[in-house]
Amino acid sequence: MAKYVMGTYGSISEAKNAIAQLNREGYPNASLSVLADKSKVSGLSGLGLALEDASYANAEYEGLWPRIKHFFGREVESPTAVFGHQQDLRDGKILVIADCSKVSDAMLGVAQEKDATYWADAHKVAVKKPDDSTIRLMQEHLRVSKEKIEAGEVIIKKRVVQERESVDVPIMHEELTIERYPVSGVVTASDKFGEATYTFPLTEEQVRVTKVPVVTEEVRVSRRDVTGEKHVSDTVRREELDVGKSGNVILDGRRDDPRIHP
Repeated sequence: MAKYVMGTYGSISEAKNAIAQLNREGYPNASLSVLADKSKVSGLSGLGLALEDASYANAEYEGLWPRIKHFFGREVESPTAVFGHQQDLRDGKILVIADCSKVSDAMLGVAQEKDATYWADAHKVAVKKPDDSTIRLMQEHLRVSKEKIEAGEVIIKKRVVQERESVDVPIMHEELTIERYPVSGVVTASDKFGEATYTFPLTEEQVRVTKVPVVTEEVRVSRRDVTGEKHVSDTVRREELDVGKSGNVILDGRRDDPRIHP
């Protein structure tokens, strides 16, 4: 959730009046917080809103930038403004912050305008009021982050194909064999003289084909992470110091420095 600076104040009474005005405009205390030095924060403890100690006010730039980004939930557009913000906290200013995740679009627009004004003023503070008479030269660095996105999908389907399969099956059938042998003898009572018909059933095996599905193969599907390298580049800016002089002025004992312009 992004936070926005609604204003800066030099005293506790000014901050209280500003918070009361924001309440009247529809910003509940649950959406407001105060960022200030620990001594100022303690004087606002009875207001019922979040109190943030500006403990990062003395941090160096490399540590200050990520802390501000984490606190406000976004990056500040002007890196130079970070130093003005730091100077405000060092000077004892009280910052009233609004979390606009649960307010109307109109109220969000107002908060964004006030926030933009604050960071523009902080930029001016950093340029006009460098610490200890030191001019800070800054340079942009690429900050690279990664996020997982869906690159595509693989669809696996099973389909049925037909093919002809042949199997040789041995089968059995009966055949009738007739053998004749000459004999001689006496006719018995069971022997009947005359025409007669005899039937001998013959059998055979027939092939019946049925189809039964069986498992022939298993396919296991899994994903694995493959680490590659992607080259990214962008244009960054840096500040350089140009010093102008007039007359016979010697700066740091060097007359031939190309950055010094007569």
